[in-house]
Amino acid sequence: MTEKEKLAENIKKYKNDSSEEQIRCLSEEQISCLSEEQISCLSEKQIRWLSGYQISCLSEKQIRWLSEEQIRCFSGDQIRCLSEEQIRCFSGYQIRCLSGDQIRWLSEEQISCLSEEQIRCLSEEQIKILNSKF
Repeated sequence: MTEKEKLAENIKKYKNDSSEEQIRCLSEEQISCLSEEQISCLSEKQIRWLSGYQISCLSEKQIRWLSEEQIRCFSGDQIRCLSEEQIRCFSGYQIRCLSGDQIRWLSEEQISCLSEEQIRCLSEEQIKILNSKF
């Protein structure tokens, strides 16, 4: 059994029962191998257990697989660790899911890479918060 298959089995087996230690021990390689199904199985609690570094290891494709609930539970540290490339691949819908507090954690570099489509999807509250950062 390959490492990828082993990880797939473990995530399915433990689904919402994976411990914090198991989630925090996922390596960069293991994170990068997570499938759409595996990512969709991660609970909000498990998403919160991922470090900022682990979040930064998600591919652009994996970022697109994140649900509204998963995005809403990102911590400030996790938001800060998103690369400009990762921010660019968020759909307008995913950007709109960010809370005011999460928007406040975006850096100037992250804000400057937002596309016109992403900006059009922002709520009035999100726009006010972003404007206050400049």
